[in-house]
Amino acid sequence: MFSGANVNLDPTRREGVEFRLSQTLGSAWRVQASAQHVLPTFRGGPNSGNDIPLVARNTFAARLAWSPGNGHRGDIGWQWADRQRYGNDFANTCSTKIPAFDTLDARYAWRQDKWEVALVGNNLTDKHYFSTAYGACRNGIYPDPGRLLQITARRDF
Repeated sequence: MFSGANVNLDPTRREGVEFRLSQTLGSAWRVQASAQHVLPTFRGGPNSGNDIPLVARNTFAARLAWSPGNGHRGDIGWQWADRQRYGNDFANTCSTKIPAFDTLDARYAWRQDKWEVALVGNNLTDKHYFSTAYGACRNGIYPDPGRLLQITARRDF
């Protein structure tokens, strides 16, 4: 029963494999890719053997980075996450899951001495998705942000 307080989960285990690839393309480009498959299960308590909620079994990512020098850097990346159980579905009884989703993000930055100015774009395709839902099956959904563009300035001290 939910009391509104934080409670520790019963013992869990996440076993799986992850593959990463990274390759330099010329002097200014680098491509990276990763794939992960995990079996997230409770290993004790009343939900022993059930999937852990809010953990995607499969994820993929690919990124292209550009770094020509003179303080310029940029990258663009795509991430995909598989379906996952709703946050309160510890017994794994909900017939639906949080849908799989993917996002496309990019960043360009210019650095001069101790200053950096950057333009960041998250969810550039403006996908409508959610990666978190804590209510009972099919409710308590927290939508992720749509397209987000930011300009930042930072100074190192």
